Amino acid sequence: MLNLDQIIIWSISLNVSSSEIRSLELLLTQDEKARADRYRFDIHRHRFIVARANLRIILGKYLNLAPEEIKFIYNAKGKPTLALDQNLDRNFQFNLSHSEDMAVCAVTLNSLVGIDLEFQKPRDAFPNLANRFFSKEEAQIISTSTDPNIFLKVWTVKEAYLKATGEGLDKLSQVSTIWKEGEIIGLKVNQIPLNWMIYQFSYPQGYIGALVSSIPKSMQWQKTL
Repeated sequence: MLNLDQIIIWSISLNVSSSEIRSLELLLTQDEKARADRYRFDIHRHRFIVARANLRIILGKYLNLAPEEIKFIYNAKGKPTLALDQNLDRNFQFNLSHSEDMAVCAVTLNSLVGIDLEFQKPRDAFPNLANRFFSKEEAQIISTSTDPNIFLKVWTVKEAYLKATGEGLDKLSQVSTIWKEGEIIGLKVNQIPLNWMIYQFSYPQGYIGALVSSIPKSMQWQKTL
């Protein structure tokens, strides 16, 4: 059951057995299997299969459909949404992100939602990216902060917003964060403040994430079996 005032975040382990991967692959469409086959390395192919199949399983729980019956349509930037005949009033929203061997999926009703998950990396793994894609204020905060995860904390919020709107990373430089007392408290697009909710989180084993919603809501975590 999904209430109007809540967002459910599902955590998904992508580290599963070969037999589980074979079973999960049966839930995918031919197009999804072809997409998986385009990955060069098996580990990336397997992670895609597990994440995508679990997305289908999760959505099927809410829609009372078998996972393989879920139908997606895509916008110009590749963001998936439910086919109109499975979401007639367009109120069911979801977003999926995966990094290394973990994935997270957010589901909600009547609001745009985006989520981004990144595995922690040393700050020097992102040379010059802040200066290229972030505002001057953000670049200054990152360069002077002692927080080793400060870059990813900014990045995940901005990417989660662009995933929610479906605009793609080419709009990254137009989105900036609003800060107060060393914390991100809001977002601006082309310097215009937005009234969006931001929820930042860390996950065991070294993950940083962020969720944004066009309407403030309560959060609840679930874990796939």
